[in-house]
Amino acid sequence: MAVETTLRIGLTDVQRLTFECQKCKSVLGLAPARWFGTQHECPHCHEMWINTPDVQDAAHGIITGLKYLLDHEAGLPFALRFEARSRETE
Repeated sequence: MAVETTLRIGLTDVQRLTFECQKCKSVLGLAPARWFGTQHECPHCHEMWINTPDVQDAAHGIITGLKYLLDHEAGLPFALRFEARSRETE
């Protein structure tokens, strides 16, 4: 039997954004205070993560957008939440 749980996460609940290298599986975690710019390569194996202007623009937009919303959350007329599912099997 499978049980599905949905978790709602608000911006203030986020402790870190994590980047996992597909090549070496090393993980880089950034606390909200460090959400600026983008990490262009893996700090461990130096695999390029940001290799096109489109990826650069998208990654930068997500990170700076989330940081802006977090910094201005008190004045927003909405609450932004992310939903994550977790499957547990018995």
